[in-house]
Amino acid sequence: MNIERDQISSIKGKSWGVILVLFILLVIVTRVWAPKYLLDNNSSGQSSDDDSVGITSTQSFTIVNYSSVSLGLNALTGDAVPPPSGILSPYGGENVINLTTFSLSSSYSEVIYRNSRGLGTVSFRLERVIGQGPARIVNISTTGPIEAYVSNISSFRLVINDTITP
Repeated sequence: MNIERDQISSIKGKSWGVILVLFILLVIVTRVWAPKYLLDNNSSGQSSDDDSVGITSTQSFTIVNYSSVSLGLNALTGDAVPPPSGILSPYGGENVINLTTFSLSSSYSEVIYRNSRGLGTVSFRLERVIGQGPARIVNISTTGPIEAYVSNISSFRLVINDTITP
């Protein structure tokens, strides 16, 4: 009986040692390879812009300028990546703006295109709101002799034309 108790005791002792070593290794591996936002302590209690958790993806929006007015990207705020060239040439100039979307939070970007000589402005918002379907273009406004609207071909395409006067 004493022999049996000693054997069981030593097996339990070894298994606790193995568990302890595995736990220490887990802590070391977590500290080395864990994402930075999991390790930082944010004393304010609020998450920063870099602390987005969840799956991210990108929605591309195409901006097409069929008007006679050249437009340049004047402002881009929020979660969008600017196009390589912010110039929308007249009669077919095109830009693609990529909106970074998050699985657990809403994303948006305010965009303004302006003519350098004050001939027109187009402003709009790219957004994906949790619980309201796919990303979309909203709050479109223009000044000058141009108009802008979401294309019938794709809801991710904004078309800019000259204003037609009767």
